[in-house]
Amino acid sequence: MRRFLGGYTASMMGDQMWVPILGWTAGQYGQPVVAGLLLSVGTVPRALLMLLGGTLVDRHGIQRLAAVTQAGRILTMLALAAMAAVGVVTHNWIALLVVALLFGAIDAVNIPALEAAPALIAEPDQLPRLAGLLQTVGRLASVAGAPLSGLLIAVGGVPAGAMGCALLFAVALAVLRRAGLPGRRTGTAGNLGTGAGGLRYIASNPVLRTLIVAIACLNFAIMSSFNVGITLLVKDHGWSAAVFGLFEGSFGAGAMVGAVIVVVSRPARRPALVALGWVAVQIPLLVALGFIGSVLWISVVSALVGLTLGPASALLIGLAQVTTDRNYIGRVMSVVGFASIGLTPVSYLLFSLVADLAGIGTAFVAGGALELLVLVMLAVSPALRTTKLTGSVDGGEQQPSGGTLVEETP
Repeated sequence: MRRFLGGYTASMMGDQMWVPILGWTAGQYGQPVVAGLLLSVGTVPRALLMLLGGTLVDRHGIQRLAAVTQAGRILTMLALAAMAAVGVVTHNWIALLVVALLFGAIDAVNIPALEAAPALIAEPDQLPRLAGLLQTVGRLASVAGAPLSGLLIAVGGVPAGAMGCALLFAVALAVLRRAGLPGRRTGTAGNLGTGAGGLRYIASNPVLRTLIVAIACLNFAIMSSFNVGITLLVKDHGWSAAVFGLFEGSFGAGAMVGAVIVVVSRPARRPALVALGWVAVQIPLLVALGFIGSVLWISVVSALVGLTLGPASALLIGLAQVTTDRNYIGRVMSVVGFASIGLTPVSYLLFSLVADLAGIGTAFVAGGALELLVLVMLAVSPALRTTKLTGSVDGGEQQPSGGTLVEETP
């Protein structure tokens, strides 16, 4: 577990360093359209190929896929460093486009591999705690990764930043290879090894289906509110960029504290009911953001929204991992990843459209209404309300039929 957390942390740090490197290099072309294309293109293959990535994880095992993807990221960053050193990417944006597409395609496999690992190495009642710990690691990586990337670029340019990323991915590769992550293949009968089979499995499982929709709605509402809504509020009131940073930092700090609460708390007997309570508290806070005109109070409410999001998200993700047949864990976590990451650009667009047509306050109300839908879904599902964090991680007690689990020696 410690080795997995170490490798996960190094991988996340590299991810957070990559985004500023891409943004800085794209900005050098001086064409906003090109810069926007380069910044967005990396997320497109990641979103479109994520289900395929989850299928590969189920077929070939986490150990193998984690190693392959980290190695691919190392080679991609080394290639970027070499091209930047000779001036290729600074004069030819097509080369940078290829790098961004390749990195996004590798990420489509890396994300399901790392997100599926907890369900196979932790006891079921510890999965929400581990999810909270991984969220905390992600927050810390986002805080430290971008400044480190900027420092390396300032000292040695894009080659230094890319080499720093490659070093972190190398650390992740070395640590994850020693973590003893499960090497496994699914059975070959039917559609166990296909993405379509994974989607049918989710559709046939009412608890899992409700959980994924709930996770998608929460991320849809929160991410659009804080990445678009707060920006619009700052602009509407004529506040400075420092105030925007204060609001975002308050939200991030609150989310980190909320995730830590899950880590240090005793496992919840009814995790869905506990998550329901956190969401219920969050709804009026989110709506209030659209109607507060005070910097101080927006900062406080932003922190409280983050505080409620951390436990709700960790509990729902942990519960999704517990209720998933281990033969499908890669594909299920790829769909969870798509619901959390792949739909984010769509949420930005819809929030902006509502704010433009009906006002910023109405857009925040729409976000609250979406969270109210989550509340209703959690409340009206008897199976979800009564689901406990029990079972066996090795497939003994909770392993449903439908596929052969083959253990491999890494």
